[in-house]
Amino acid sequence: LLVTPECAVAIKPLSKEHVIAELAGAMDRLAQDGALAERMSVAGRERASSQGFLWADLIESWLAIYREILAGKE
Repeated sequence: LLVTPECAVAIKPLSKEHVIAELAGAMDRLAQDGALAERMSVAGRERASSQGFLWADLIESWLAIYREILAGKE
């Protein structure tokens, strides 16, 4: 739900061995194909920005929640 194939490599958690093998394979592909790595990097930043997942946005959201909680305790 958080990522797309354009910005991430999804790995099914079938087993520890499967995850390790798939992760290693994905890292090899990205290391060998700099253009793919760059495209995924750009797509990831764009998705994070459009979905409100940038750290600055998240922190502001969390602070608002904490303020509401604290206001209710007074």
